[in-house]
Amino acid sequence: MPVLVAVLIAVIGGLGGLAAILKVQGENTNSLAAGAKAVSEGAKNVVELMSERMDESEVQIAANSARLDTLEEYVANFDSWADRLLSILDRAITMLPDALRGQFESESHELKRTRPKRTTK
Repeated sequence: MPVLVAVLIAVIGGLGGLAAILKVQGENTNSLAAGAKAVSEGAKNVVELMSERMDESEVQIAANSARLDTLEEYVANFDSWADRLLSILDRAITMLPDALRGQFESESHELKRTRPKRTTK
């Protein structure tokens, strides 16, 4: 009888140990699945955030491009205006008496020399 009780206890203990091992493996699998899900959700959030920022950047780039086009047109018009103004100055200088013409011609040449030139890249 004591041997039968010992065998019965050993069988019950073995089944309990097997159940414990299976439970631990199940919990480990659940834990790994939860960790993988958390990483996946984190990556998804980062991708969504970066996508939103890229969209915002594209909108800002388009706005800046339009502003730059407007500014380039203004500079071109300003350059043309400055050329016409210098042309008028040159014609006015040619109509001055010789005594004054030399002084104004040197100032006109200095203005033309120091005038910023527009460079294009």
